[in-house]
Amino acid sequence: MRVILFQTEDFLILSYPAMLLLAVVAALVTLAWRIRRTSLDHSAVLIPLVVAVLIGWLGSRLAAGLINGNSGGFSFRLLLPTEHVPGSFSIFIAIALPILLLGLWHQRTGVWVCLDVLAPSALAALAVAKVGCLLAGCCAGAECPADWGIRYPYGSRPYAMQVEAGRITPPQALLRTDEHGNARLFGHVDFLEGVRHAPHEELAKHAEEYGLTYSEMVALAESERSAPVWPVPVFYTISSGILWLLAEIIFARSSRAGWTSATVLIAYAVMRLAFDPFLSEPLRAGTGMVLARTAALMSLVGGVGLVILCMLGRTPETRGKESKESTRYADAQRTPRQGVRDDL
Repeated sequence: MRVILFQTEDFLILSYPAMLLLAVVAALVTLAWRIRRTSLDHSAVLIPLVVAVLIGWLGSRLAAGLINGNSGGFSFRLLLPTEHVPGSFSIFIAIALPILLLGLWHQRTGVWVCLDVLAPSALAALAVAKVGCLLAGCCAGAECPADWGIRYPYGSRPYAMQVEAGRITPPQALLRTDEHGNARLFGHVDFLEGVRHAPHEELAKHAEEYGLTYSEMVALAESERSAPVWPVPVFYTISSGILWLLAEIIFARSSRAGWTSATVLIAYAVMRLAFDPFLSEPLRAGTGMVLARTAALMSLVGGVGLVILCMLGRTPETRGKESKESTRYADAQRTPRQGVRDDL
């Protein structure tokens, strides 16, 4: 697993932010493809979406940082996708979704139509984003008894956590002593490799103390691996991809608005409840409950509630002309390039 996808002397691409960017692209591409199949005013969807994403991102990073103990002062690093902030995705959903609903209502467009158009793209984005988690080692699983578990390299988050827990002991040449006399790891092996031809003076001096050249110390680091851990990001990527396809099918064939959104909400909840118990360090809310599990339960309640509304006929129909509302929804879903601004 690599945290660096590409590196030159002056240019660096990290795997986690690169996959986040691809996740955004996947969401936008699938959304654009889906929205072309409706007659919605594009701005009526995109403006609330952009506002919700920006506020959700800012709020989730700050809130997750505070929960994780980063309350000593604000740092703009918290806003960067390269900064590891556990739990930020769950908080992002909790903040962005209500803002999105409020924005759609304020635009006075078809809320049910918009939600069904937007919902499947969330699963497509999640499937891609979790590849970044896999490469970077964040959201890694707890130790796995099976041999097919993932073994992360020296300096990765799973490796560092296992060293801290006393599960593995690195060679002394790969440990440094901090100002408090505590043994610490150097950075990720990818970064050690990146300065192989021009190592920092401190690194070169440390290698010499153990009778090694810097290249030999890097080779030693490359041979180190963590104990196997559950491939939780792989579980998410595969499941999200399959559920995204299911949501697309439901969007194309459902006869009543809301079924697509309900599918996505329930799918997200099921994945969280099924996979997060295998994480190595679940983030807990102030109530002591695992934060992701709290978000999952909220998503599950919302999805089940929406299913009930659909079954009771409280959402517009997508086929037939039983009512003025259902006709508006059907026009919005299937008639190309006609603006629909009615509040459904």
